[in-house]
Amino acid sequence: WTVLTTEAFDTWLSALREPALALAWGAPEWARVIRLARSTRLLGRLAEAIDHAGLLARMPDAPRRNLVADLRASRFRLGVLRWALAQADAATAELGADRVLLKGAADVGQALPIAAGRLPSDLDILVPRAALPEAVARLADLVDQRTIARATGRQLIGRLVAEGGDPAAIVEAEGLGQV
Repeated sequence: WTVLTTEAFDTWLSALREPALALAWGAPEWARVIRLARSTRLLGRLAEAIDHAGLLARMPDAPRRNLVADLRASRFRLGVLRWALAQADAATAELGADRVLLKGAADVGQALPIAAGRLPSDLDILVPRAALPEAVARLADLVDQRTIARATGRQLIGRLVAEGGDPAAIVEAEGLGQV
């Protein structure tokens, strides 16, 4: 178990703003930074900053492999989230209700630069309370069509009541469908 110091944290944050700083890191600095960035799920963010600066090819082999892996994972997951957002847009259009994106989904939905390198794992959407019965009905349809298991449906009902959203979009975004 490694304690990450303020110095390691500052090193990593500085490189997000000035990616060229990473060119001077040795193996110990890279080990600390990768461990910290990965534990905070932001190694992809660092990889995007380094790639955007055109420096990825100049990084040492081992750190570059870690950066490339997280860059690919992040880009894939962001693509999945964009797809889920499109599905949610279609579902909320049918409900006649506006959607409100929360947290990372809001960054991605607005194509904000801070979204680059994220590792999204869910899609947080609010729908107006008036649209909630229709959203719950769509959830029941997913259970009836055996798209999701009953247990998953029960979990999603509580979430829909608390947060709102489109059941199909949540099931797709989180890979909750039955195999």
